[in-house]
Amino acid sequence: DVAADGLLTEYAKEEPLETRGSTQTTAYLTRSVGEVCSGMFVGLFMNSKNYNGSFDWGLSFEQVCLCFAVPAVIMVPVSALMVHEPQAVVGLDGKKGLKCGEYFSMCWDLIKSKAFFYAILYMFLSPVIGGISTTASSQVKINWAGVENFQNQMFSLVGNLLFIVGLWLVKTRYLNTSWRKLLMVTMIFLNVVDAFFSTLTIFAVVRNQYFYLGETVLTEIPSAANFVVSTFIIVEMADDGNEGLVYGLMTTAGNLGSPFARAIGNQIYRYFTPSLSSADNYIEDTQ
Repeated sequence: DVAADGLLTEYAKEEPLETRGSTQTTAYLTRSVGEVCSGMFVGLFMNSKNYNGSFDWGLSFEQVCLCFAVPAVIMVPVSALMVHEPQAVVGLDGKKGLKCGEYFSMCWDLIKSKAFFYAILYMFLSPVIGGISTTASSQVKINWAGVENFQNQMFSLVGNLLFIVGLWLVKTRYLNTSWRKLLMVTMIFLNVVDAFFSTLTIFAVVRNQYFYLGETVLTEIPSAANFVVSTFIIVEMADDGNEGLVYGLMTTAGNLGSPFARAIGNQIYRYFTPSLSSADNYIEDTQ
């Protein structure tokens, strides 16, 4: 995964400054189209009683695995024969490829820079702070909002389509907009909208699955902008020859934030009574 992202970063660095970010946005847009297809697949073929769905028919687990194995096998020759990898970087001696010492020196100069430190800090702290959540979220969704599997999959499908729209808007209209402003506006909007829908559901003002799932319709476009803009910095930080390393460090820092957020959330919300993790407490509340 990181190797592919590193190659994508190499492609993105060749773009002119006026359109920098277009390649990344196109790649994530294509990935989102694949997620739409997978959402349709799950909603139509994995909505039987075996998957806690409402349909009387559906694919077995073995058939699902076979369907997913086919595109995975096809991608092997496609990746080997159709993906072009740029030539190696020229070293100080004029030969292709950096020597080990040159490579480590280049990477160390980047890692110890203030800009890279703050970028890593942002990539780590953003999911740590924004990812602190309670175990009650799934129970509220199922027992209080009454969200069913089919409706959940269909709204997820709509959400993925809107995510694609958000990526397209960034690519066509907002590439040259201040990244700081985009991040700030989208963060505030996402939290305000989430608080509105969650509060009305939790305090029994409106407990309806379509209302609860409506948050997806409003948040996917700003969520797409927030996501893709946060990846643009990687292209700006990487030097020629260490794109994979920079992308790996950035994504590792981001992925490390989620377990920390989960651990912090578990420590905070375990003091609440009655227990936020027990489904019986939510069922009793609705009766």
